Amino acid sequence: MKYLKAAGMLLIAALPIAGVIVFRSLIMELSWQSYVGIFVLSFVSTSGTLVGGIPLPALALTFVTGSILNPLPVGIVAGFGSGLGEVFSYPVGTAGRLIADRWGLVRFFSAFLTKYGGWAVLLAAAIPNPFFDFVGLASGLAGYPFPKFMLLVLIGRLIRALSASYLGAHFAGNMKLP
Repeated sequence: MKYLKAAGMLLIAALPIAGVIVFRSLIMELSWQSYVGIFVLSFVSTSGTLVGGIPLPALALTFVTGSILNPLPVGIVAGFGSGLGEVFSYPVGTAGRLIADRWGLVRFFSAFLTKYGGWAVLLAAAIPNPFFDFVGLASGLAGYPFPKFMLLVLIGRLIRALSASYLGAHFAGNMKLP
């Protein structure tokens, strides 16, 4: 049963990518709507705390769409969408501060963020990282300044999305697709 569930989740994750490939010419015609779709999918995919961890392949979709549309706006739109989607894990961490304080987690994360600070947040946001919600939770628990957290997340997500869209433009753009 667990293999069937895993196969189903993989199929759900692959459908948007297959759709982009199949409807390539339509995406080119409806480019501005495609940008809105990339923003929404990127936002929802990184709002795991809000939507319960639905596995949406926003980074892979950014890669493929970067081969069809201009990779600069694709990367910018996807970066802002995914960066803004991360806003939900921070307040959950802040709310859990009372509980986590009993286990010494607040002190641990505060020490970690004091030692590594913004570099840890920026690096975690810039690399493909399925555990980034924990960084947001930890930042909220530790009381890391929210404006600084959001700025670093947006910069990191822009780096990640722009890299994916330009890599898609370079590699997938050279492939002969139907």
